[in-house]
Amino acid sequence: MNQRLAKTVGVAALSIATMGLFIPQAAAHRADNLPAGLDCERLHCTNNTNTDYIVDYKIFCGDIRTGKVADVFDTNDLVTAHQNKTLYPGCHRGEPLHTDFQDARESHIPDHWPSGSAG
Repeated sequence: MNQRLAKTVGVAALSIATMGLFIPQAAAHRADNLPAGLDCERLHCTNNTNTDYIVDYKIFCGDIRTGKVADVFDTNDLVTAHQNKTLYPGCHRGEPLHTDFQDARESHIPDHWPSGSAG
């Protein structure tokens, strides 16, 4: 009985230690340098503000099975006010592995484009 308990405690401790290794990695994908109310993590952004933002980020592409990076490039995406948006960056080599959110700036794209002819 003591061996079974020791084995169970050992497995539980190993599971907790393993989770501890992955938690800092997940936190590293979170963008703390974005404006308040704009939260981006991995490939998803939530904008809880009344402002549209263009979010600049670096995408790391590669093999999702091994985690090996094959390509890295800078890109951006529009996240409108009160939007929950999944980002779909195109990777030429592999799949999106993770992101590094660099910055966000207010978007000044008009809500409605002028219609008709000028004049």
